[in-house]
Amino acid sequence: MAKINPADEATSRHLNIQAKAAPNTRAADMLLVIICAAILAGFGISIWVLPHKAFSPDENRTLAQFPEFSINSLTGGRYTAAVGSFYADQFPFREYFVGLKAVSELAQLKMQNNNVIPCAGGNLVKRLEYQDYSNAKKNLAALTEFRDALAPLGIPVIPAFVPRPVDVLNSILPPLYGSDRSDRVWEVIAASQVGGVDLLTPTRSLAGQSEYVWYRTDHHWTTRGAYAAYIELAEGLGYTPKPLSFFEITRVSDEFYGTIWSSSGMRWTRPDTLEFYRYAGDSDYTVRNILTGEEMQGFYELSYLDTKDKYAAFLGGNSAHVRVTGKGADRPTLLLVKDSYANALVPFLAIHFDLEIIDLRSYTGSAGALAKDTGAVAVLILYGADMIASSDDLTLLGYGLSALKNQ
Repeated sequence: MAKINPADEATSRHLNIQAKAAPNTRAADMLLVIICAAILAGFGISIWVLPHKAFSPDENRTLAQFPEFSINSLTGGRYTAAVGSFYADQFPFREYFVGLKAVSELAQLKMQNNNVIPCAGGNLVKRLEYQDYSNAKKNLAALTEFRDALAPLGIPVIPAFVPRPVDVLNSILPPLYGSDRSDRVWEVIAASQVGGVDLLTPTRSLAGQSEYVWYRTDHHWTTRGAYAAYIELAEGLGYTPKPLSFFEITRVSDEFYGTIWSSSGMRWTRPDTLEFYRYAGDSDYTVRNILTGEEMQGFYELSYLDTKDKYAAFLGGNSAHVRVTGKGADRPTLLLVKDSYANALVPFLAIHFDLEIIDLRSYTGSAGALAKDTGAVAVLILYGADMIASSDDLTLLGYGLSALKNQ
């Protein structure tokens, strides 16, 4: 009688067990397939059944809608790309999955999500690195040309570059975070020799003393940070700054979630507080939008405090050209060329100047001609360092300079 190989006997027993369990296994597999198909079908149907959202308050951006079909857009690939964006933006329970992704990324010890780093004290810091610094060099060259063109007119041009959270809050960054590449923008600025007012050193020093100079969830400085800039700008602009005791600090919101929070997915982060530094007579100033003709009294549009974009309460947000005037005797005029950081600074500067405020992202006139025509005693260029490196907005300072030189 042939001897049975123990291995063959074990294999035979295993196959018999599999054969007996096969019906149950097939049923379980079918059930799993049905459940997965039902979930996918449910999500697919709900995209069309549920109302499409036009705007995401959490992300503070407009959401993609289903695109209009055309042969040109299809053959050019734009249609399919737009459909993909539509599905990504209108996916059911999208906000939940955005938060889930953040949890997943941090659980894998990646220490960031969407280039946002959670730091000590509930601070969210955007990781910023640039492919090159060609934009920064073009901006700084344009600024130098603008300064030189206005010098014969006796109008000084004073640059002041606003640091980023990654610069100011460097003391709380993770130990393994390398900031060499993000620090490079300051080296480029220094090499350009445009000079100006140093806002990095004082704000970083205050942050190191646990002063609330930058929002935890946003890229902007707080009103306290803007006040620190007001102190630093005093010597260059020739005014005596008011002490903190001059202002009545009013907390207007405890529910401010900024743009970094919006992109981070870290929905568990506590909100920021928003404060106004009020002073006697600040509601008597007139803020006029030159393009629309609309006016408001005072510096604050309180309706924005009921929206996600609470920072827009300062001046009512960004506009191409705004004029701020105070009552009483004639006051010197300051031309302020700015991005959104300046919105929180304007109430301080208005104590000493009437202001012509332009945002080069939407202003279409000549900054040089405006400085001359309004009799500006100085031009303050207040731009974020990130904007200097990531856009070429300041090159628009060159518009109209040739005509100005020939006058």
